[in-house]
Amino acid sequence: MTNFMRVSSKLFQRIACTLFVAVVTLATAGCTMVADSTLGSNLMPEEQVMVMKHLKYQGNNIIRINSDGTNEKFPANGKNFVETRQFRTDSILSSNIPSGYMGVRRSDIFGVRSAGFASSIIYMNEIDKKEGFGYLPIFDTMKLLLTINSYGGDTLVPIKYNVYELKKTLVGNVLKSEDSTAYSNCDLSGMYDEDRPIFTFTFPAEGSTQGPSTSSVALDVVKGPYNGLSEQTWDFVRRLMLIPDDYNAPDSDWDGYGRDSIEIYQDENKWVKKFFGIYIKPDVESLPNGSEGAMYATLLDASGLMLRGRNRNPKDPSLIKDTVGMYYYFYDEYTEHNLSVNKIERDLSQSTTSAPALLSNIEMSPKKKIEERTKVSTCYIEGLGGPMVELSFTDDWLDEVIALEEQADATYTKIGINQCLLTMYVTGADYDWQVTQGNAATLAPLLDESFTRLGSYLEYVTLSPILDYDYAYEKRQEIDLPYNGYLDRSRGCYVFNITAHIQRLVNYAKKVKQEDGSYLFNEDDSGYTPRTIYIGTEAYSLYSFETSKVQGMTTGDDGATVDAPIEIDLTYTLVK
Repeated sequence: MTNFMRVSSKLFQRIACTLFVAVVTLATAGCTMVADSTLGSNLMPEEQVMVMKHLKYQGNNIIRINSDGTNEKFPANGKNFVETRQFRTDSILSSNIPSGYMGVRRSDIFGVRSAGFASSIIYMNEIDKKEGFGYLPIFDTMKLLLTINSYGGDTLVPIKYNVYELKKTLVGNVLKSEDSTAYSNCDLSGMYDEDRPIFTFTFPAEGSTQGPSTSSVALDVVKGPYNGLSEQTWDFVRRLMLIPDDYNAPDSDWDGYGRDSIEIYQDENKWVKKFFGIYIKPDVESLPNGSEGAMYATLLDASGLMLRGRNRNPKDPSLIKDTVGMYYYFYDEYTEHNLSVNKIERDLSQSTTSAPALLSNIEMSPKKKIEERTKVSTCYIEGLGGPMVELSFTDDWLDEVIALEEQADATYTKIGINQCLLTMYVTGADYDWQVTQGNAATLAPLLDESFTRLGSYLEYVTLSPILDYDYAYEKRQEIDLPYNGYLDRSRGCYVFNITAHIQRLVNYAKKVKQEDGSYLFNEDDSGYTPRTIYIGTEAYSLYSFETSKVQGMTTGDDGATVDAPIEIDLTYTLVK
């Protein structure tokens, strides 16, 4: 018994000593500053062994980034990994959006652009149910109330505008009857009489030295023989103030009170049948030669018309009794039948560059081949239905990515995209941030004019985003997507995380690669993923006034090159 106890005691001491050493070893290992990336790798099943790699495709070079921090650069041997073209469409939704757009702006690149809007007018005041606008009402002034929430250009240049009364309802004539939609290239002809404006105004006022803000603009009446007004101006004002059409007829039975059809001020359904709205249209010819001009956005729910007048004393019509007034807003969230549409027009012939040839309006359609558009190395992105970047991943790049599996050990059979970042540099920026910083003086104004964020789409007309840019989900959940897309001012570039789209594209490309090495993309295929995406304005900023000038592919069809072509940063994993 004694020997047994002695042996057991020694065994216990050895076990305790071993445990102590193990604990000390673990504690020491837990404090080390060096991570062992191979720890546990021998425990992974053979069929699940993975290796991660990192590549960058920069213009004419492929850069391999090694795990030890070193880089290896290889020539692309004349391969183009992306192709960039300019695309533009006028078919962007312009109806029933929060703002009305107006103005004229000249650009050396984009020519002359103009914007105007047509909108309902909704009465906002209660009216005296017995006397209406009072006895023998007198029209004094009409003002345009503006709440400018954004603008672009030289806001001190005065532009003349004409105000027309709409002669037809917007729905069924400009807006589709089924969903009240219309687009920026909508046709408003026939909706108003171009030779018969009811008011005119100049904005900003001549000699103005302050930028736009919330303001009221006095509308100039079109003069004529009807109480000093033109026929169309008086007809509009008269009906607003409930003065009957036969007010001045010898056999008129009018009692003198402005209350004819007073029920329209008590029922919006009746109102919209009497007043279809107004159209504010800029006079493009009023833009002074050599001036840039400006374009403005005004909030429709805080903008409209303000009528001011007076009425007379029934006992002595030579005396003024009261002042009268009425507000008519363009939008009221509590009222139905609020309709509006923006019309954007462009005259590319006014451009002083070769841009018009690059910005030809070829609609996004399967019937129109992408190859019909000129490849360019310098690209422009503009709002208000302006150009965007049409970016296509080439056969060369798809071949490169698919070949990554084949170039690796034959035991690796699958490739998984961990991350794919696409970087697009503003003109004047460089891959080397120090070079970019050294060019800050030139870059600063370009960055100031650039969009703060850009969106990526499979189809821009319908705003169908790539998988990574689910803008609706982002807004609904109030989160920031990994997609990014923001302007990095310190580097002078936009960075887009398009990992999900590229993973699907590579998977689909492997599926449709033909024996001759070509790719047969078919929209009817299950899992079809287009190789072309459209980079343009953010989904909720289609009418922004910014302009981005960016570097696209290495060399365009005209032979022009850029310093920092689009970069693709690919991190991937090979799986056995």
